[in-house]
Amino acid sequence: LGLDPIPAQSDMRVTIVDGTTETNVNVLEVTPNRQDGVPISEMTLKLSMPAFASAGVFTCRIKRVVGASTDVLTEFLFEYFNTPVASNLEHGDATVEGQTGATDGASTALRISDFPSIASGADVAVTFASVASPVLAYVNFKGGVWLQVRVPPAVDLAPGVVALTVQFTGAEPVPRGGVTGQVYVR
Repeated sequence: LGLDPIPAQSDMRVTIVDGTTETNVNVLEVTPNRQDGVPISEMTLKLSMPAFASAGVFTCRIKRVVGASTDVLTEFLFEYFNTPVASNLEHGDATVEGQTGATDGASTALRISDFPSIASGADVAVTFASVASPVLAYVNFKGGVWLQVRVPPAVDLAPGVVALTVQFTGAEPVPRGGVTGQVYVR
């Protein structure tokens, strides 16, 4: 930002803009960046973002406050998204050998809403308790994905209810205002 010296935490304000409303963001930490041990005109901010009622991409403003004067130093985009929801679990029961009532006899399928699109089954890590399971098939739909996964035998699992975990591990699409080639984490 070309600042010298880096403003103190008490002189920093960060807001998130929703239409004409600006909500303050809690600045937890301001750390001057260093190159070869020497401070440079860069800083890292650690923020605590407030809860928001709706999903979307919002503008955040970083401001320096000096007395009664406020200068906008820069802006960035921040994305709020809905928590993914799994539904429509097909063939939710399996034997300890991993056999289900599916046509192939060893899989289950589920629909996950508010989940990013995937380019291959490798973009998703699926586990039954701590046992990894491959994705056999997938279909992206607007706002989610349908997955068919192999049910593993319960060799390392106790009989009973088992937690099914689905984690997105693929590359994030470049968000609005983003730069191709950069890494984005959702």
